[in-house]
Amino acid sequence: MAAARTKCTSIKWESLPPMPTKRTFSSATIVNNQLYVIGGCDKDGKPLDTVESLNLTKKKKWQRLLNLSCSRAQPAVVTVGNKIIVIGGVSADQSPLDNVDAYDVEKKTWTALKSLEEKLMGVVTCVHNNNVIVIGGMKLNTEPSEKCRVYDIDKNLWLTLPDMPTARYAAFAHLKGDKLYVFGGRQGKSACTVVEMLDLAEKPTPKWVKLADIPHARVFPSYTVTETHIYSYGGLQQQPKEFVDTFEAYDIEKGEWSTLENMPSKHGDFAGGVVGGMVIASGGLGPQQKPFQDTSVFNPSSGAWEIGPECPAGRSSATTLMHDGKLYVIGGFSPTGLTAEIFILKPA
Repeated sequence: MAAARTKCTSIKWESLPPMPTKRTFSSATIVNNQLYVIGGCDKDGKPLDTVESLNLTKKKKWQRLLNLSCSRAQPAVVTVGNKIIVIGGVSADQSPLDNVDAYDVEKKTWTALKSLEEKLMGVVTCVHNNNVIVIGGMKLNTEPSEKCRVYDIDKNLWLTLPDMPTARYAAFAHLKGDKLYVFGGRQGKSACTVVEMLDLAEKPTPKWVKLADIPHARVFPSYTVTETHIYSYGGLQQQPKEFVDTFEAYDIEKGEWSTLENMPSKHGDFAGGVVGGMVIASGGLGPQQKPFQDTSVFNPSSGAWEIGPECPAGRSSATTLMHDGKLYVIGGFSPTGLTAEIFILKPA
């Protein structure tokens, strides 16, 4: 008989006022304590051009801002100074986009920037020395891209870094100092297990280095990061096609993977992050195909999963955002359909 799991009391949920617009597959960021929710899809799966914001200090009333230049779902979003940069995404006809736009949070205006060299969806991004790095993506012909591009915001100019050895889209990227790590992703319908690293400080030209592969192949896993480890957990394996409870950790210093105690249930599409030093898996979908409320908490100190506080409502396909040690769970699907609700998991 398995030992009873410990109850985690160091974290708690808070509810924010719901968005004016119900949506899923949106993108979000926080600038100057203002939450911005950008694009996404409506209940019919149609991409939106809607942009809304909420002051997180007052937490009272949402503002409808100027629309995006075009409807788009799941664009990549990064913040550089007082500008929100929105890159690519899925268009109204379900094809990739090359649009790049900047929203000035002080002037409250949009500016069209130099577009990508090709239309892409499923890119991943990070910011290095105030430049935006755009990695991989799915091309218009559905092939994965190996390109690694850099956008110089001051010069409105796209530059290139060396191509990744492994083309992919929907990967996970983590920048630690000058080292850019790219984990997994997809190549068509297949899961990619490759991990590669580019040291941006390497002179004269950085070179990609192949690291240890992710031990178990699956699509739609969640990734989250601490100072020492990158965790890969849950998702959907392809043979046989089912959700998994796999939980793996990559030791950044040692360059090694370890397989840890399985998650308490097999699922994917959940909200993941690190709150109060604990690794979080909240909501998501399992074999029952219905969003659930459970929050599981992995304690790195004990190496065991604990029972966290239930999310106020079942949730899947939510937009998730880590900011200031808090996990934001935005929109997505509840058991009754598309929702505009927003919850925050934070230290108690």
